[in-house]
Amino acid sequence: MAKKAAPKVTNAKSTATPKAAPAAADTSAAARPRPASKTAVYTRLAETTGLRRKDITAVFAALGELIGRELGKRGRDGSSSPAS
Repeated sequence: MAKKAAPKVTNAKSTATPKAAPAAADTSAAARPRPASKTAVYTRLAETTGLRRKDITAVFAALGELIGRELGKRGRDGSSSPAS
């Protein structure tokens, strides 16, 4: 009669179910939707707020100027920006 193989001894770590790895984000161009154009964003904001598109454009222009002045050439870590 043939001998039976002895049962394998497993350590406790291998008996626990391994955690599933987080799903990798699909970065293919086909899987991602196209970002909205600036015109589409301004139009959508104008429709949502009831403002004219020209007013939305002016707000973003002023915001861009303000950010440029506040950050300056040295960026946020420059000596002229307030600490937060």
